[in-house]
Amino acid sequence: AIKNSLLRLLHIGTTRRHEATIKDCHYNLLTKTDITIQELVELAKEGSVIHIPAGTHEGVINLTKSITLMGADRDTTILTAKADAPLIHVPRKLDVALQSLTLKSQVETSERSDPPGCAILAKDSKLIVRDCAIVALGSTTRCPLGVYVQGFAEVQLLGSHFEGYDYPIL
Repeated sequence: AIKNSLLRLLHIGTTRRHEATIKDCHYNLLTKTDITIQELVELAKEGSVIHIPAGTHEGVINLTKSITLMGADRDTTILTAKADAPLIHVPRKLDVALQSLTLKSQVETSERSDPPGCAILAKDSKLIVRDCAIVALGSTTRCPLGVYVQGFAEVQLLGSHFEGYDYPIL
């Protein structure tokens, strides 16, 4: 019931003037229900801001629309994935922003995958990474790539730092 009520509120308050309501809904959905960041992304409208509360959130995120993922604070909002896929994947021409997040990733197996496991993969997209930490979960064998850029992507890394990757930016 809580989940359905919050989702209904999100559909009602979708303009900038309802930003506080949207933020509260996102925080409550991610902390008090079983909804994931990926599910919020799928429900969001083009150009939306997804507000992510402090805490550790697991799972890969495939972005299929122009969107902003904004954490409460870089030191306390942590996204993690142990997977043979990117933690955050921007697979086509989109405008995406990541702000105030710590991204921790490592590959799960030694199998080669396409796309490869990494913290962020941007292909042909415009990506702004602001005030983020991109941190390897394990050794460089398990964490070869931090940010992997393909095609005609335009990536800005602003006030962010990298730790532990063999190739922080490729």
